[in-house]
Amino acid sequence: MPNGNDSGSGSSSSSSSAQHHDAPSVGFVPTMGALHAGHLDLVQRSLRENAYTVISIFVNPAQFAPNEDLASYPRTLPSDVQALIEAEQAQKGLGEIGALFVPNVQEMYPPLPGTSTPFTQNVQQQEGAFVTMHGSLASSLEGASRPAFFRGVATVVTKLFHAVEPTRVYFGQKDIQQALILRGMVSSLLFGAPGKEGFKVVETRRDQETGLALSSRNAYLSDEARRRWAPLLIRGLEEGRSAFDTAIAAGESAKEVERKVTSTALGKIDSLAKQAEQESGGRVRFEVDYVSLNCRYTLRPYAEAIAAEGPAAADGAVLSGAVALIEGQGEGKEARRTRLIDNLLLGKAEEEILGASSER
Repeated sequence: MPNGNDSGSGSSSSSSSAQHHDAPSVGFVPTMGALHAGHLDLVQRSLRENAYTVISIFVNPAQFAPNEDLASYPRTLPSDVQALIEAEQAQKGLGEIGALFVPNVQEMYPPLPGTSTPFTQNVQQQEGAFVTMHGSLASSLEGASRPAFFRGVATVVTKLFHAVEPTRVYFGQKDIQQALILRGMVSSLLFGAPGKEGFKVVETRRDQETGLALSSRNAYLSDEARRRWAPLLIRGLEEGRSAFDTAIAAGESAKEVERKVTSTALGKIDSLAKQAEQESGGRVRFEVDYVSLNCRYTLRPYAEAIAAEGPAAADGAVLSGAVALIEGQGEGKEARRTRLIDNLLLGKAEEEILGASSER
């Protein structure tokens, strides 16, 4: 791993050879830092599959609404660098980390020529080019709850792809909607680097004891909440998966499959939420944002997608959910609110999205 961090300046020309067939392959793992074992899974997969790996660390302000947690998002660059050094050493003899790309906001969102207007999180006041995905891929689930989120994600990832020009890119299943949107963007905008074949989705890394999906935002949770209460979401989704398998085997209609899966998952979540509130003496509460069964191609609601696209879409789906875990006695500053998201790939969706021969 090189000493120090590469800045944003000149990075595009330095790595442009990645797109040529006779050049060494370049894998790319874009992150916002606060690296955990899930991020390192992506890095190690890239090290195994490429001659060089580039990792970016950039907390992207364009994907945070003005009222969201941009200021408090964990920033742990020194420990991130050490984790990457250790990840590279663990894969010694395979690929190597060619660069750590740590741009600042002005480098990623420069003012228009002749102006000095700084970046703002207020979408109506922003200047310059931004990338928007249309359709249910971006408007459903997280897109409904956080309207400007995927606009910010698509924009910054486009910039990063232009800067790095990777052969392959690696994203985690935990943020499945993000991964499907970016895969669609690569196809829609005819990206050459990475191409469609170079887009890799890697299985979610979970806590071995609780099943909780690893996330940088887990740092907001108390130890007790992380251990006892936060796994509520994945337990609900697992109940929903069992309901899906049973309903599909019984030949239920798409509407009935969707109803049974979501009601089963929500019922389990509600039961566990009541238990958490009771056992914590009211210190822990949950608010459910959504639990949804969606088409693995478009993220349209499952039954609606099958009605529109035909029965071929019926044998696989994405089951996802989002909840807020609230620790504390009241609203406002005394309460600590952590948003948790998770998903399961059902039926053929797992093989199609993660890849039949991929390392998981």
